Amino acid sequence: MRLSTQDLEGLLGRVQSGDLQARQSILVFLQARLLPLAKRRVAEADAEDLLQETLLVFDAELDRITSPEAVLAFAHQVLRNKIGNYYRKRDRRRVHHVDYEAAPEPSATIDADLEVAELERVLVRALARLGEKRPRCRQIFDGIRAEKEIKEIALQLGIPRARVDDRLYRCRRALKEILRDEFGIRL
Repeated sequence: MRLSTQDLEGLLGRVQSGDLQARQSILVFLQARLLPLAKRRVAEADAEDLLQETLLVFDAELDRITSPEAVLAFAHQVLRNKIGNYYRKRDRRRVHHVDYEAAPEPSATIDADLEVAELERVLVRALARLGEKRPRCRQIFDGIRAEKEIKEIALQLGIPRARVDDRLYRCRRALKEILRDEFGIRL
């Protein structure tokens, strides 16, 4: 279920007046949006359980939420907290050994993983847009994403390796422009 900001705003107004159908529509929308995120972090059965817990907390607080942006922000935060609690609870009995003389390892957070997933979606859309304007750029980036070496990409395109390097430079510049102009991402 896809809802625009205006649709969500209208549903919130109806929730404030006690409309149960509007409340149900928001919860169905959030379920469809949050389930894929939860499945990326935990097993499918656990993801569904965590999502149900998230929706229960969200439903209890829904009357206090007044803006569409707050709906998504609050729902994502509750899900992040539920996933964090899940991992803390699961690892509670594991014995952890800390080597105080070794350098600490960088830790990834759920927020970072969610941001990476969002960035991946934006990048795929930007590459599609770039492919419309410059098909060769799309082919070069597809090769790089498939972890091919530059010489393999050159063979596939039938051009010298040095030319791939030149085109890659121009393609990166064009991709930066699309990210900046169409998606508001500054690099």
